[in-house]
Amino acid sequence: MTRVVFRRLLGPAKFQTHFLPWFAPWSLIGLLYIIIIIFAEQATRILDNLGPTFRVFVPSEFATGADQKVF
Repeated sequence: MTRVVFRRLLGPAKFQTHFLPWFAPWSLIGLLYIIIIIFAEQATRILDNLGPTFRVFVPSEFATGADQKVF
């Protein structure tokens, strides 16, 4: 939805050159924040089942941009 609205407001060229470079780090930070909150709410289940937790957590961290530069 953000893409559609801002692309129409700014135009395709300005959207690609100005908005996306500014917004990309914030979207990654927001995604990681949500992941941390989800894991924090499930802390007791995570600590009781560490093996399955890490089999899900580690690949998801790599998939969400652990290898990307935020700044």
